[in-house]
Amino acid sequence: MVKENIETIICNYLKDFYAKESLERQHVIPTFPIIWFGNYEKYKSASTKIITIGTNPSNKEFPGLKKGQINLGNGTDSKHNCINSLRKTFNSCSTNLSNKELSDLTKENNKCNYINLLKKTFNSYFDKQKSKIDLPTDTISTITKTTTKWFNGPVKQLSKINIEYASKESHSQKLALHIDYETAIATDVSWTKLTSKQKTELTNHDLFTTLLNKLDPKIIFVFNKYEVAYNIATNWATFSSPTFIEKSDNSSSQIYQATCTNGTLSSEDIEHIKSARIAVFETKDSQKTLVWIDKTQGNNLKFGNILKAYLDDQKICLN
Repeated sequence: MVKENIETIICNYLKDFYAKESLERQHVIPTFPIIWFGNYEKYKSASTKIITIGTNPSNKEFPGLKKGQINLGNGTDSKHNCINSLRKTFNSCSTNLSNKELSDLTKENNKCNYINLLKKTFNSYFDKQKSKIDLPTDTISTITKTTTKWFNGPVKQLSKINIEYASKESHSQKLALHIDYETAIATDVSWTKLTSKQKTELTNHDLFTTLLNKLDPKIIFVFNKYEVAYNIATNWATFSSPTFIEKSDNSSSQIYQATCTNGTLSSEDIEHIKSARIAVFETKDSQKTLVWIDKTQGNNLKFGNILKAYLDDQKICLN
């Protein structure tokens, strides 16, 4: 499989974003798609690459923007005009650009530094000292200066198994980036409050798959419904039957090995694992691992110790 370069992937995310700008009150306008969270350059050089996966970015990533606000303006400075010109370019692009057209478009983006500014924004998300992002404030919203509350659970719990999100201060060789499954577009309301029609209009799993293939992680953590984790797992690699970690009445954990027939859990298994909050998928050669974390478990900041105990007991090393 030929992997697209990261600039082309950004271009395609931007095209998707601009094509959906007219979907009023379904996403924050004017912003930009948040394609990843964390330092991509540090991530590339890590010996163990990890991806965490959520649903879609929150509007809280853009704290200076009111819901539904449209403020593109008619600025005259060169950067403003350049960004507006790029917006028109992306809006007028065919959905099936040739490689040469994509290459030319990428070069044009780099000329005005737009792609580089976006990469700098994404890369600095977990930095203790944020990079100053010099984008016209009347044209495009700047990402939050601090991580949002959603990351409290993953940051704290992943540290218990010696994983950290990639930042310019990172020294660990087990580094994570965060990406979102449904869309990179921040929505006015939470994803669960959107209608089925709105979700369908915003979702772009093809972009997600292309980005995931480019990032080529060894380990994935999915913070979502089990069905989403299962879909990602089956499209990513060939895994053995998942192991579920149950939460019993006395809050201790039990291990349950499910049996899949043709990729489907039996009705007995489905009933048995309703209380499960964590599932671990491993390839037979142990080269890839996917961990499903129930969303409530992640929010309650409890999965780190449970997962660590399981990994230690099974002598599984996430390296």
